[in-house]
Amino acid sequence: MWQRAYEFCGHAMQFLLDEDYTRVLASTEATLTLLEEKCRALGDEIAMLAGTGVRSRHVLINPSSTDFGGMAELHITSQEQVQGLRLFDADGTEIPYQLTKIYSYMAGTPGNRPGQYSEVRVVCPVHIPANGYETVFVSFDGDRMPDVTEEKADVFTVDAGKLKFTLERGIITRVERDGKVLLHDKPLLQLRFVSTKPTPSWYTDFESTGEAVFVPTGATMTLGGPYRWEFQTAGLIGSSPARLVTVIERDNPAVSFRLALDNREQEGYFIADFPCDENPALVAGVPFGEEARDTTKITYTERDPNAKMSFLDFERGWRGQVWANGYLRMKLAGSDVAVLQGDCDVYFQNVPHSGRTSLLLMKSIDLQARTDRWVRNMGADTTGAGLQHFAFGFCFADEQPTCSLKDVVEHDRLPVLDVDRYSLEDGSAPFRFSLFSVSAPNVRVSSVEKIDGGIRVRLYETTGKGGACTLHTHGPVRTAFFTDLLDRPIDKQAAVKESNVDFVIGPWEIATLFINDVK
Repeated sequence: MWQRAYEFCGHAMQFLLDEDYTRVLASTEATLTLLEEKCRALGDEIAMLAGTGVRSRHVLINPSSTDFGGMAELHITSQEQVQGLRLFDADGTEIPYQLTKIYSYMAGTPGNRPGQYSEVRVVCPVHIPANGYETVFVSFDGDRMPDVTEEKADVFTVDAGKLKFTLERGIITRVERDGKVLLHDKPLLQLRFVSTKPTPSWYTDFESTGEAVFVPTGATMTLGGPYRWEFQTAGLIGSSPARLVTVIERDNPAVSFRLALDNREQEGYFIADFPCDENPALVAGVPFGEEARDTTKITYTERDPNAKMSFLDFERGWRGQVWANGYLRMKLAGSDVAVLQGDCDVYFQNVPHSGRTSLLLMKSIDLQARTDRWVRNMGADTTGAGLQHFAFGFCFADEQPTCSLKDVVEHDRLPVLDVDRYSLEDGSAPFRFSLFSVSAPNVRVSSVEKIDGGIRVRLYETTGKGGACTLHTHGPVRTAFFTDLLDRPIDKQAAVKESNVDFVIGPWEIATLFINDVK
């Protein structure tokens, strides 16, 4: 699977020739489908073991190394009808929920009343332990279900707990946190298209020849809380129709954005702008930690079409350009905030004193304007024309910004898996389970592998501070020791006490812990 993934995750894959692009795209889709099938099969296997099947239940699996506390989405069906839905956790405590989607009404069926549905989707607050699962039981008491309504207005206000939002024409223009105003009278998100001159070869000229901003033409609140608010905003970016979906969840520090864009532009690039302090210190998420980014000390170049191309020119051709994996953190009104990469590019931009940080969404290429014969053989799909989809976000971090942002990104990349069980087979595992967890929020697990004699766990420290940590397992541990990357024991202490393994991890350290015989 790794070998297949490397084939389509390499640098500059968008510049493949037409024949190669077609083959790699097909291989990519097949690989992603296979991965999804393997995850689903593993989820079904876990759900079959999760307790005695006394009634319909959903097993919510958290593959992340940290606890999940937030909103989970469940797809509820019934062999008769979904009416009077009630949810209960593993302890039997009733869980409140919000109806988010109705797939089919049954009101027109003889003998059925309004408020009866064939299947629905709901969102509910849950807590799922790290590397574990939580069972949610489903029952129906026959009472009428609520409906999902839409509302059109120029101004909306949302009280999502710690964060309060004001939206104008579907765009967030004011944000308060615990009574402090973080944003006032300017958009949290501004979408732009920057026109540029076509270049003869494959590289991009970032110098602007004109710009177009997103102009909303209408907004609808499609979900109105109390756990999820969703707004759809239609508009234009230049001549390109766009539909922006803004999602806010109760007590979630991150606002999610989904953009559907019908690109009808020629040469240039689409970006998403977010406000920040005038000259903020930038911190970029990277694999296994963070790195500072100082755009005042980075040398940027302007492309001379008559000079020989260098890779340094290409990588530093966009003024204020930096790269980040997962997020780019900065300050807004003195508070830590971050632009979340989502499924977009790794390139961000912060021009000093501009008061904004941008995320590169996509380059639009006028292939016919290219004169290089090799480039003219690029696949038409690489130009960015037509319907494109993007997912990204913005996060208001807490007093431990690195840890909270790593949580947000990890739970986005390893989302909760909802597995339904309608059969009554007996299972040997409890209704709630955690394979293991770590006590320090700055220590994360990057991989787990079951091998002969035990389990290999790779951990890393994210803040550069290090410190003491305890790994708690689901059962007693016989022995535990650290190894190097070749599984050779090293001189690093791991103290075992029943189900706990105590150790000290250094700043930015990547450690491999071998655990023997967890019962």
